[in-house]
Amino acid sequence: RSIGIDYVPGYFSPEVLTHRTQALPVITAKELARRLPQNGITIVDVRGKAEYAEKHIVGARLIPLGYLPDNLDSLDKDGTIVTHCASGYRSQIAASLLQAAGFENVLTLNEGTECWSKFLPTESGVVLERVVA
Repeated sequence: RSIGIDYVPGYFSPEVLTHRTQALPVITAKELARRLPQNGITIVDVRGKAEYAEKHIVGARLIPLGYLPDNLDSLDKDGTIVTHCASGYRSQIAASLLQAAGFENVLTLNEGTECWSKFLPTESGVVLERVVA
């Protein structure tokens, strides 16, 4: 009643919902820089083309978030996929979409542009063979 709600017909306790939710695995830019020389890691940049052209991680594939569902077949389901964007918001959505599509080795880079550009090699411009859009 203290916030103006007079009648609450029901609710779900957090315990009931816990089994339906799952945290997304994350990776830091520093850890990604350490693991990047290993084979089998694909970095998927889910930002827009202009953001990608301004600065992107060397070797990252551009698949803007809106195009991801139509391009799942272009990704290796057996390899490790790291999604990233400018702040982490879009990369979390992308990682969730990939997991829902059956990709098991998905990590999201939860740090923004300023952080990942400190630890990972970057370049500017658009590399056409790495662009899906």
